[in-house]
Amino acid sequence: MAKTTLPQALTANRLRTGDVVYWHGGAWTETFAEAEVFSDPVLADAALKAAEQHVAARLVVNPYLFPVRLEADGAHPIEER
Repeated sequence: MAKTTLPQALTANRLRTGDVVYWHGGAWTETFAEAEVFSDPVLADAALKAAEQHVAARLVVNPYLFPVRLEADGAHPIEER
C-alpha cells in the first residue's frame, strides 16, 4: 500500500522581529494565504534546504515544514506548534 503524503507549507520566524513568515517562491511572506503549498515532498524538501540559506544569512530562524489540507477556500494548517 502506498503511503499518502499530505501537502506541506514552509514556515520560519524572522530573526529581528520574531514574526512568523511563510515561504513563497524563494522569499518570505507574513501572510499564510500567500504561502506556497508543496504537494510533492521532493519539492518541499528542496524549499526547506533553500530556506537554510536564509538562516545562514541571519534572516530567519527555525524553518520547518508543516502539513496543510487544501479546501475550496485555500490551504489550512492541520496542526499548530
